[in-house]
Amino acid sequence: MVVGLYLLSTMDTGTSRLTSGLFMAVVGLGMGCLMQITMLVAQNSVEMKDMGVASSSTTLFRTLGSSFGVAIMGALFNNRVQDVMTERAGALGSKVTEQSAQLDAASLAKLPEAAREAYQHAVSAGTHSAFLLGAVVAVVALVAAVFVKEVPLKGAGPTAPGENAEAKVPVAEAV
Repeated sequence: MVVGLYLLSTMDTGTSRLTSGLFMAVVGLGMGCLMQITMLVAQNSVEMKDMGVASSSTTLFRTLGSSFGVAIMGALFNNRVQDVMTERAGALGSKVTEQSAQLDAASLAKLPEAAREAYQHAVSAGTHSAFLLGAVVAVVALVAAVFVKEVPLKGAGPTAPGENAEAKVPVAEAV
């Protein structure tokens, strides 16, 4: 995930769709592996009776973290786009970014050449900042993961000779 976010931060106006798609696939692969491992750690760290609480808590905090992450990265992106547009295109840049929520490919093509290039550069700078921040946060998470206490995986495990295998299977209480 760290590598994928860093790769996304290197994109610029000349990056092809194929290249950006490959970078996104690397992030997706990293996120997919991360999600499964965090769920496994949470479920393995609690008693069987608390398994549902651990799973739902993991999902809740993942959702909250994603919401805050998107909001922070979006704010950083917007701020960076505004700054770069003001630097590169002056008053025209400010006017373009005021309407940027309604700026689609057809509208972008109608802009004067200088404004269009400034906007493309500003979006590139904004994505660079946002994904670089994401990569830094992912590195911090990776370092924090090193300090997570290792707990052996739970399970029935192999039965010793002479033991009844059915005795190891937990039985749910009737309510």
